[in-house]
Amino acid sequence: MINVCAVNAQCVSNFIQTIWNENLHSEISAFLHDKFIDHSMPYGFFQNQHGLLLYLKEMALRVSHTTDILELNEVDDFVFCKIRISAFHLSDNDTTGVEPEIIEGYRLFQMQESKIIAHWEMI
Repeated sequence: MINVCAVNAQCVSNFIQTIWNENLHSEISAFLHDKFIDHSMPYGFFQNQHGLLLYLKEMALRVSHTTDILELNEVDDFVFCKIRISAFHLSDNDTTGVEPEIIEGYRLFQMQESKIIAHWEMI
């Protein structure tokens, strides 16, 4: 029998690495459920997979970032992550010697059928 929790945690971990850190946006459907809703989208963005892709592409024009998972916990169909984001604004022409902006926060993922069906964040 497959440990569903382990599959869910691996999905979330791989999603953060592949989609957020490596910007491999073409892989997004491997991680997101067809009925995905992102409750953390800025006002005016679609809250579905398409809206997330638009947001990620827009953000990539302005910010270079890496997300590290500091803690990962699971309860039932939820995966809870404490994260640290290291970010550089791309308007800074030369980031040599510049310290990144460090942002810590939390992401909550609801899982269904071993894919992410909903996401919330508190940054």
